[in-house]
Amino acid sequence: ASDTTIHIIAYIYCSNNNNATTFRIRRNTASDFSGTSTEVIQPSDFAANEDGVCTVYTANAHMLTFPVSAYEISGNTTARTYSPFYRIGGGTTYINRLTGNDYQGVSTMVVMEIAA
Repeated sequence: ASDTTIHIIAYIYCSNNNNATTFRIRRNTASDFSGTSTEVIQPSDFAANEDGVCTVYTANAHMLTFPVSAYEISGNTTARTYSPFYRIGGGTTYINRLTGNDYQGVSTMVVMEIAA
């Protein structure tokens, strides 16, 4: 429907070594992400790697799971695909593991369409 609320929540399992990692949720018009990609929610300033929906910063290696959430009004009945994206200000970010190959994990994502 064109008047539903779409709520996206990704639980990201990651580690970061000595810098900031910013996460956001993006939508795309193609199921393989080859179409037009745009931010679901965007901060007022979007110029630096540290601008986004959720930012994690550490001076030492760490590992955690945290939620990245976004929502939008559907606005139309066009199919869309959602995916978490991240940018780093420096250092290295690892998804689904600690730095190195220790402590493997799993990230998950839920997309809900809520009737108006």
